[in-house]
Amino acid sequence: MFIAALQIACLAWGLPGGSPPAPSVAITFDDGPNVVKRGAEAIAENDGILAAFAAAWLATETRAGWAFVATTIALATTVGSIFVDLYPRVMVSSTNSAFSLTVDNTASGSYALKVMTIVALVLLPVVLIYQSWSYYIFHRRVTRREPAETASAPRP
Repeated sequence: MFIAALQIACLAWGLPGGSPPAPSVAITFDDGPNVVKRGAEAIAENDGILAAFAAAWLATETRAGWAFVATTIALATTVGSIFVDLYPRVMVSSTNSAFSLTVDNTASGSYALKVMTIVALVLLPVVLIYQSWSYYIFHRRVTRREPAETASAPRP
């Protein structure tokens, strides 16, 4: 069972260990029945499903680190496939498709993008320096030692 799952994962991710990779195809029902998707959409959907199964299997094998990696891949590919499916729409209207927000009509102007870039370039180093300083201050205060017995003794 594990060998078959590993070969399927190798095929999906294009890794050595399986037969030559075939084009990835997934069937979804968001644009109508039996719409066949190819390319990045199908790869993201298939990889998300395989990573979810891999995460479940790795969690039962008590490999927490690899289960975390597989869960991260599953979540990232799931969210990525949603964005790929929605493109060029950003938000779909429930009343009429003519009122859906698209990439073109939701983009910021060039001046706003310039201001946001300058603010990010100025404040990102400040945030990183503050986080580094905070880690430096508190990294010795948090330990796995048991508290001193005098601290846990009842007060008179």
